[in-house]
Amino acid sequence: MPYNTPFQNWPTGAWPSYSTDGSQIVFTDSGQLWIVATPTKSNPHPTATALTSLSGVNASRPDWSWNPNWIAFTGTAGGESYLYIVSPSDPANQVYRLNVVDIVSGDPYTQILYPSWYENQGIFTLAAVNYTKTASGPAPVILVIDLSSYSPGSTDPVYAGAVTDVSQVYAGRPTVSPDGSQIAFAGNQGSFNQQHNQIWIVEPDGPSGPIQLDPDQGRSPNWSPDGASIVFESNRGGSGYQVFLIPASGGVATSLTDPAYDANHPEWSRDGTSIVFNSLGGGIYSFEAP
Repeated sequence: MPYNTPFQNWPTGAWPSYSTDGSQIVFTDSGQLWIVATPTKSNPHPTATALTSLSGVNASRPDWSWNPNWIAFTGTAGGESYLYIVSPSDPANQVYRLNVVDIVSGDPYTQILYPSWYENQGIFTLAAVNYTKTASGPAPVILVIDLSSYSPGSTDPVYAGAVTDVSQVYAGRPTVSPDGSQIAFAGNQGSFNQQHNQIWIVEPDGPSGPIQLDPDQGRSPNWSPDGASIVFESNRGGSGYQVFLIPASGGVATSLTDPAYDANHPEWSRDGTSIVFNSLGGGIYSFEAP
């Protein structure tokens, strides 16, 4: 199929994520989160505004919740990474750090990244990757984090349990299916190597372990809002990263972008009409979804 022609939303930044209604994009730039409006005919070149200004904390990997109220992201400082949430509707842009602990051992997680919201549970559930070895086992693994008792601003622990195991696959960035029954993630067997990940799917409540969706190199998956497809990044062509599309049930992966864009971290808009990504050459881009 012919390549889609992306539009540049902003000339710098990485890790883009659409707002619930698709009217805005949150992204990382210079260690903080920024928001830019989605370009329109009446406003083709909107201006980005800062969402966070955390002293000494590098903010990255944002994910906008399915309701409009919250953005989860990773904050890294002093060699440790924690999950934070911020409400884009809060005039003060108050940021809250989540005290995520292991549900079995009670050990705190100090290397937790790549948050991904469940759709139907709003602020109540997140998936993420844990790189902290705990008494419950080695890492990296996919966690499901229960925020049902969390109150923004509380330092009380919120509990998380692993749904993968390194004896099966070493896990990377997750994305939760719209119905919450499956989590797609980047991973590889035998050791941890981001450059040789493939796309896997696990059913947190299912009877079996992770299933490899595609055997070739792939990272940073994102589920379509209708649950039928997954987009991801891959340099399998050897000349630059591209956005690929694959049926969530398995099949042939199709390239959607020209390798010249060196596309990373694709994400679908919540209405399914467009896909946003960042170019390794710089900038946030979007294109019409197939």
